[in-house]
Amino acid sequence: MSPGQLNLFDCSTLSDLVSKEEKKVSLSAKDFPVELPTVDPSMTVTKLTQLHSDGNLTELLQETPFFKKLSAATSSGASRWPLTGGVYNHTSRAETSRIQRVFIAGYQDGSVRMWDATHPVLILLCVLDREVKGVNTVISSASVSKIDFCFQTLRLAVGDASGLVRLYDFKHSDMGNFHVVTGTKSEVHELAQGQGPTCRAVLKLLDVRVRAIEFVNHGAKLAVGYENAKVAVLDMTSLSVLFLSDSAPVGSSPLVTLIAKRFVHGDSNSKSPKQAELPENRMEELMFILTEDAKIYVIDGGNGKTYGSGPLHLKKMSTAISIKQHPIF
Repeated sequence: MSPGQLNLFDCSTLSDLVSKEEKKVSLSAKDFPVELPTVDPSMTVTKLTQLHSDGNLTELLQETPFFKKLSAATSSGASRWPLTGGVYNHTSRAETSRIQRVFIAGYQDGSVRMWDATHPVLILLCVLDREVKGVNTVISSASVSKIDFCFQTLRLAVGDASGLVRLYDFKHSDMGNFHVVTGTKSEVHELAQGQGPTCRAVLKLLDVRVRAIEFVNHGAKLAVGYENAKVAVLDMTSLSVLFLSDSAPVGSSPLVTLIAKRFVHGDSNSKSPKQAELPENRMEELMFILTEDAKIYVIDGGNGKTYGSGPLHLKKMSTAISIKQHPIF
């Protein structure tokens, strides 16, 4: 159609039209979400997460109240329209209602949006604003600087430019405890959150931009890296701070990112043992902190102590922009 408009029609409606040739049937095009909001407010950070299908995880995900409600709504209401070059995609309703990937975006106004990215046409799942329901106060108006989603615990961590970290729980939407953790105290409030993801905690240890955020050990911990190269680790069960480490000397180059890795001590020829079944004394958790001057600092993920006499660095002066962990490690 002109000018560049695309209309989509449900195939079941078209089949009805064929069987009722003598009758007039009015067809209405369905809404087609062709774009994601990237300006007004400006999109500042994104993350695409694959929900792994190992075991019964995908099935368990669909049974959580939040995602179960969304799956029912998309199955009975809106139709999915995968882009397949004009050829109808014969996908069963059971397959299309299963969420396999989510796309998350953080914005300059502090809000966060999540989409079902299982198919090329994304379906908006939720919008997380800057308020905690029941308190009606703005947590932070700073732009979102980093996000991470743990598919095993269905928790979302949101860090912003002011140093604040928000924690959302997609499993539990009923009444629960809301934690406020600062550098000097920890408060617990009871709130009835209602429907949708629950904001379980806010963490404010430093007034410094969050440059890295990562769930560690299957979501048991949360590591937060700040621009001044300090690293905080939070216990996700008690929602308490385990340590705040000076990973790099004062005055060091700003932190770029961090990577946490658990190493298994023992027979190097053993084939991928289940880490959860191994005793803690056979596990070692290290965190690698990359700074802009291309130096890598290594700290103990259990207590924050620095490893070695100094950082790893290149012979030639460089500016680092990212670090990638190889899959075999």
